[in-house]
Amino acid sequence: MYPAARRDETVVDDIGGHTVADPYRWLENASPDTEAFVEAQNALSRPNLDALPNRSAFERILHGVLSEPTRTCPVQRGGWLFAWHNDGDDQPRVVRARSFEELETAETILDPNGGDGTTAIVQFAPNDDASLLAYAISEAGSDWHTIRVLDLASLDDTGVEIRWAKWNMPTWLPGGRRFTYWAYPEPTGNALTDENAAGAMYAFDMDSRRSELYWQPDDPRTMPY
Repeated sequence: MYPAARRDETVVDDIGGHTVADPYRWLENASPDTEAFVEAQNALSRPNLDALPNRSAFERILHGVLSEPTRTCPVQRGGWLFAWHNDGDDQPRVVRARSFEELETAETILDPNGGDGTTAIVQFAPNDDASLLAYAISEAGSDWHTIRVLDLASLDDTGVEIRWAKWNMPTWLPGGRRFTYWAYPEPTGNALTDENAAGAMYAFDMDSRRSELYWQPDDPRTMPY
């Protein structure tokens, strides 16, 4: 028998004048109830999945496809080409080269591998003269990003650390010393499950090492992409 999923009839939203019920929203939270429901689902499905006659062959083929090395289309800035390289099972690295011919043996400038595998670089953006590279890090698959900046001459970290950013890639403004990013107030409860407050676009200045509000929409549900 399939596990019963309880309905919470008290969860109702007003979206554009329409009443929308969401009785299973409790399953979005990492709670004991959610864990118990997942365990019950696994107990029902796992014996059937494990008994599939072609499971091992399918698993082997799928692992082979997913572990193939990948390369991305490069970004050109200041005489350099920047790209993602993934050698298979690892997290993607950020590399740079002077030409397309050199990309396969390109220099690695950011490599999140070497730890427990839960840290990933999810965005990067070099400025126009390729002197600085803003990049975003995600921990354990979270949507929350921490933005840092790499000095591309020395490959040293500049010490910039901007937390509670999400979604948008850092975007350099003309002059290459300021970049915009989308961020939220620091969560006061559970950062992984609590609803976000209204976000805003900020501009970070590399010279003053300060952020200022760049744009905030009138509607808190609005955000740029």
